[in-house]
Amino acid sequence: MVVGGLGQEVRRIELQLLEEDAVGVIEVSSLSAAVRAADAALKGAAVRLVDLHLGRGIGGKGTVVLTGPLEDIEAAVAMGAEAATEAWLVATEVLATPDAIVSQAAVTRRR
Repeated sequence: MVVGGLGQEVRRIELQLLEEDAVGVIEVSSLSAAVRAADAALKGAAVRLVDLHLGRGIGGKGTVVLTGPLEDIEAAVAMGAEAATEAWLVATEVLATPDAIVSQAAVTRRR
């Protein structure tokens, strides 16, 4: 257990990542665009949602982190980016064969 800001408890949950899994990230500049991107990505491909981080405060950025087979990650990131719309999309990234340390960090969620 880790204690977060304002006395909030943060728990780390580790997901099982297969060696062949890719990692995809969608970064947007709006909370609603992050939710819309995650929804489209999950509905459009067989991927797992690792994290949907919704920034609170001025700016309200959001990130979506996904894992799964490379072809599905590529499709999911493309669909999520399209759903977020160009106006809100900041960046996307697909790591086809991430280093084991990067993979583990990507699939470790805060709760």
